[in-house]
Amino acid sequence: MWFADPVFGFTNLFITLKTLESRPFVTFLGNDAIMAANVEIYTWTYCPFCIRAKRLLDSKGVEYEEYCIDGDHKAREAMSKRANGSSSLPQIFIDNEHIGGCDDIHALESQGKLEMLLGQTA
Repeated sequence: MWFADPVFGFTNLFITLKTLESRPFVTFLGNDAIMAANVEIYTWTYCPFCIRAKRLLDSKGVEYEEYCIDGDHKAREAMSKRANGSSSLPQIFIDNEHIGGCDDIHALESQGKLEMLLGQTA
């Protein structure tokens, strides 16, 4: 349970609310609210690009939903449709927005844009 101070807002407060089905959670720190992103990644077990993309997300402490679609042609077709025709792996989505693959998420990281998409403070 948490309380709002009418003058200072959420003072000295740390709360995490997490909904069912691993949806985004909200963390309140002082007067700041941080909304974590819903991250999904389509992978193959031994794909080096998939491993590299997951390693980046893991290094940032990001929780993500992984869909390992090894040999599942119907799942790959559904992924491709969702990814605007892209069929290479991995395919990454942040808050239902198609980000692209491994090179794309690493480019966002080098440009300093990934934290914003993930709902993290820089």
